[in-house]
Amino acid sequence: MTDTELFARLRQMWTDLDPMPDDLVDSILVALATEGLAVEYVMLTMLDTAPALAGVRGTSESQTFEFTDGTLRMLLRVNSMGDGERRVDGWLTPASAMTVRLTQAHDEVTASISPEGRFEFEHIPTGRTRLWLEVDAIGAGGASHGFTTAEFDL
Repeated sequence: MTDTELFARLRQMWTDLDPMPDDLVDSILVALATEGLAVEYVMLTMLDTAPALAGVRGTSESQTFEFTDGTLRMLLRVNSMGDGERRVDGWLTPASAMTVRLTQAHDEVTASISPEGRFEFEHIPTGRTRLWLEVDAIGAGGASHGFTTAEFDL
């Protein structure tokens, strides 16, 4: 028996004993199509409130962003501090022992989330920004996974 005949018989044996599931191709296509769906969802739920809506008196250079992955929800309020710097105040629900990492082109700063879910960054330069949540510990009722926002402009 030649190698080609042997491989053909082995292929037929496995086809008979363990055939490919009928929905395998469709399942793979769905899995590939939903890859990165969480990032797309975050981008769709991102809110950018116009400065004119920030207050009744005076002008305000404030923006509000909301990011969620269905489990975690992050709300950011970004205020201008002048000279191209911003202050970022954030709230995370559900609150959990996490570290927030703010990254820009070549800079990175971190902050801890309080037990109430609050965090802040001061004197952040304007520019493309992304936040990363990193789990410090898994607490009762808290988040058990990290989270990354879409890139946004400060």
